[in-house]
Amino acid sequence: MKLFVFVWICFLSFGIFIFGGATEEIESFSSFELTQIKAVKPGEILTAKGGLMDFERGISSETCFLVAHPLEKVLDRVTFWDQTPYSDLGIYIQGKIVAEGSPDFSKLSFIPSLRPVSKFIDKTGDTRPQESPLHLSIAEATQVAAKQGTLSVTTANQLWSSILNRRFLAYQTGGLKGLPAYNACKISVQVGAEVDAILAEQPGVSKQFQELFQKLKERPNEGEHYWQMQNVDGTAVLVLGTIYKNKLSNGGVQVVDLQWYVTSGYYVAFTCYELHPLEVGKTAATLVWRGDYTSISMKQLRKGVERMFSVNVMIQEVKKSIRFFLEDLGKR
Repeated sequence: MKLFVFVWICFLSFGIFIFGGATEEIESFSSFELTQIKAVKPGEILTAKGGLMDFERGISSETCFLVAHPLEKVLDRVTFWDQTPYSDLGIYIQGKIVAEGSPDFSKLSFIPSLRPVSKFIDKTGDTRPQESPLHLSIAEATQVAAKQGTLSVTTANQLWSSILNRRFLAYQTGGLKGLPAYNACKISVQVGAEVDAILAEQPGVSKQFQELFQKLKERPNEGEHYWQMQNVDGTAVLVLGTIYKNKLSNGGVQVVDLQWYVTSGYYVAFTCYELHPLEVGKTAATLVWRGDYTSISMKQLRKGVERMFSVNVMIQEVKKSIRFFLEDLGKR
């Protein structure tokens, strides 16, 4: 490990990073200036706050960093990274979903001794027909409410496996437009409209990743699907997501990780990546740009100061995730 760090310091000292057109490409659509991108050092994470959107629920941030590993290895980890060993990231369970056949949620298990999980079960128990503290359709809320008298842990596992299964099948057949709205909440939210509202205020990113967003809207099954149970603000949350990839003509790769069903905490989230291969002497490396975009549901953040606080929290969480990501890459 010490030798690895020493080699990278030597590369930095002699300034022999060969960026090619990667920095200009990222500068063309991101918030970072060309000089910032070219000056980024291994282990450093550039950050930029997303501007306040007219869309009142939208928050965003950008990061850029160098990875001392070849693009193929970085892409493999971006596509599916097991985050469960890193407890600070709050991912309790995660698994892949094979598009063919019925999705397998057999690993889904609620452990009430975990306070966030207990709070999630409480919210499930607070659901009534046509009303729920969770992101459910009226039909789903009615289904949950019918189980209130027998809501054991086993029943909760079966109930939520059924809801996730139907949500996944709806996404498979109809993409974002096929998903039922969250209309058992205080407001009605359609996930596809949330994505569109965020993209409308990110014209550079929207144009740069146009092919991938078109794919996720029209050909949802071309992605790689997954599910998670994670901790969001002290409450366990179930997530369904899909990752889409696109190769660029210059050797780079684009990735969009879309979390299109979330049971509470936020309505939808997506992360865009652009990865470019670099030469550092005779060592392959990767320049990574990352943009994170979320429609938050914790409360209506109408005041600019509240939203900027949420953005600052987002940046710190993203940086923490990236540091664990880099640590994981160094182990394998």
